[in-house]
Amino acid sequence: MTPRVTVRDVVRRCDNCGWKSKPGTVGRTDYAYRKHSCDRTRLLEARAARVDARKSADGPKRRCRHKYANHQHGTPAAFSLDRCKCRPCRDAHNAAAQHRSREQAYGRWQPFVDAEPVREHVRQLRQSGMGLKVLARVSHVSHGALSKLMYGKRMPDGSYRLSKQVRQETARKILAVEATYDTLGATTPVESTGTRRRLRALVANGHSMSSIGRRLGPQWTSGNIHSLIGSDRGVAAKTAAAVRDLYAVMANEPPDESTPHARIAASRARNYAKARDWLGPAWWDEDTIDVPDNVVELDGPDHDEVAVDRFMAWALVQQTGKTSKREGRPPLDDADQLEAIRRLLALERTPTAIGVLLGRNNTYTAELIRRATAETEEQIAS
Repeated sequence: MTPRVTVRDVVRRCDNCGWKSKPGTVGRTDYAYRKHSCDRTRLLEARAARVDARKSADGPKRRCRHKYANHQHGTPAAFSLDRCKCRPCRDAHNAAAQHRSREQAYGRWQPFVDAEPVREHVRQLRQSGMGLKVLARVSHVSHGALSKLMYGKRMPDGSYRLSKQVRQETARKILAVEATYDTLGATTPVESTGTRRRLRALVANGHSMSSIGRRLGPQWTSGNIHSLIGSDRGVAAKTAAAVRDLYAVMANEPPDESTPHARIAASRARNYAKARDWLGPAWWDEDTIDVPDNVVELDGPDHDEVAVDRFMAWALVQQTGKTSKREGRPPLDDADQLEAIRRLLALERTPTAIGVLLGRNNTYTAELIRRATAETEEQIAS
């Protein structure tokens, strides 16, 4: 079934020039056909073709010849300053012009903001050790723009005048930069408090300094780690970043105790850290571990909760008997053994079973039980 054509759907065409009228009545289309000009139609088509060809054509491409700047193709700056007329630069210039016209039409065109807050932020970044070259690389703002922001523009009389305003896009890029280990230069000295605390926490968790050095890289040894832990001097930003990333992984990993040598190394690391009151990862928060004024008061128990919990998890799955069970037993120091004995007594384990789990003879186990119960009575009395 063919669609019904109304009297307003009539379209007239010209076979000579290809002119086509708008849909309308018979009278209107006949009148438009008589009034049209084939020469004018061909002229308009040729003009439109030239416009389309000019829009699609790639103009002369010019590279940046400025001494310090490095304008990239596809940016309005390359179109305006380098006079590059390649297609990417022209498209970027047209897009920027359209955005500006649109914002002006809506009354939202505010290209400049106050430069003083941006300048103060740059001063704080420089006090943290970030230079203008590093800031330019991180923020994607040219070094020349940062130099003019901080030192001003040279005037004809030789003086320098600071800018009162800065472009909104430039301010947004600069204010988004923070002085972190990743944004600072690789050799920039930074505060070493967080680095020391992370390394000490790993040692307190049972990781030996040599194992930490092997995880950091081939250039690190136990002597380097020992010097880094005991030094109050600043460290390089790349070192602080490497320790931070390693700490995020090793803080949740138990130390290697698969061999007798590894168990001895882990026990020595724990005892070394305990003798110096080093805190494990559980004591530190990632948001405050780098703050030098954040000091943790040691008012908790003397034993290591992590070590005791690890031992109890192992002990609860063992079958008590007359033979010593040494395979896979988590190591405990004196304070940890007393706390483990208290928990085992609360579970109604016999002295013989406790001795088997601890790997001690009956005489020494009885002495440990006496000390554990005596300390418990003193705590209750106090």
